[in-house]
Amino acid sequence: MFKSAKTAPSLPTAGLPPVPKPSKTPPTRERYRFLSGLIWDHGLRRPKRHGNWVRLDLNDDFFLQLDSWSQAMDLMRGDKEQFSEVNGWKASRHIYHLGIDFGGYEPQVGAAILEEIIASAQAAIAAR
Repeated sequence: MFKSAKTAPSLPTAGLPPVPKPSKTPPTRERYRFLSGLIWDHGLRRPKRHGNWVRLDLNDDFFLQLDSWSQAMDLMRGDKEQFSEVNGWKASRHIYHLGIDFGGYEPQVGAAILEEIIASAQAAIAAR
């Protein structure tokens, strides 16, 4: 153990690019709710026991799924035909759980990722 930072050896960093710090800034609740509103207003709704499952297609392979009761959002890829009242659309691949806004806001992705998804959703809606 080194007694101070002055006596600790330095690691060689010459010629290495600086390591970018990942964005840990959580998205704001307002932007999360904005995306939730886009999905609700423009998505395909299917009933479930509490609320609705809502799917917004981004393209042929990817879609967003919203649980209207808990405001849980997921980015999914795959089959859009198989539907379950309990689990929503049974996609072949779950990409991201974006977060939940039920009894407290809990984002699961950074602000930059959420903004990219919002832009994709807006582009998909405009292309209709």
